[in-house]
Amino acid sequence: MALDLSFSILPGNCLLCRKPSRRRLDLCAPCERDLPELKRACRTCAIPLPADDNTCGECLKHPPPQNAARAAFVYGFPVDRLIQRFKFNNAQAVGRVLQEVFAARLPAMPASFDVLPV
Repeated sequence: MALDLSFSILPGNCLLCRKPSRRRLDLCAPCERDLPELKRACRTCAIPLPADDNTCGECLKHPPPQNAARAAFVYGFPVDRLIQRFKFNNAQAVGRVLQEVFAARLPAMPASFDVLPV
């Protein structure tokens, strides 16, 4: 309740375009829609794939130690900048935005898994 009230009194600005976000998330709807969604990716390393293959050539030739990797977005502008701001500038607002958009877009995970931040 207090969090909802604070957003109505002090609305946030979009972390990308700086316009009022008009929502609880500091990312406006148009900027969220423009995030580079990862449509097809290698199941093992999550690198973008040009076709509907399940595994990239590199993982077929030299399998990495992990069984699977998931990614919500292509690591490119503006996602790369948001991650860098969070990682190197301790930008907590950016971390909240990343948490929300990643959770909403990541494919379903198995019941038991390990998270490895890279």
